Amino acid sequence: MMLYTIPKQHKKGSPPKPYSCPDLPETDWAYVAGIIDGEGCLGLWAGPRNKQSYPRIAVGNTNRNLTDWLQAMFGGCVGYQPRREKTNHKPLWEWKLSSEAAVYAILAKCVPYLLLKRDKALELMAHTEARGIQKKEGV
Repeated sequence: MMLYTIPKQHKKGSPPKPYSCPDLPETDWAYVAGIIDGEGCLGLWAGPRNKQSYPRIAVGNTNRNLTDWLQAMFGGCVGYQPRREKTNHKPLWEWKLSSEAAVYAILAKCVPYLLLKRDKALELMAHTEARGIQKKEGV
């Protein structure tokens, strides 16, 4: 198992929380990569209080079971977005993950299976590596 941390100073002086990916079979990582490829969004978002950007994975879906499963497996949060424009649209549930260490760890496992978003995943991983991610083997 690999443990990932980002060495950065928090305002309150607390150390960053380490993140370790769940131990999933390779078929499950391929499934997660398919979800990210088909339903997901990878990008750098600017923090609301500072100008520093951070990587984020977001997956939107009308089936809450999918977003709840992603949250249970990887953390993050699930938000609800009601559809107001047209009455025949279903509500949208969105899972978001913005912990740099978590995003890096998940993308590292999914990159071999990504087809459409592989280049963006590698770009986000390079951004995180430039910020100094620390990896610890066998934790």
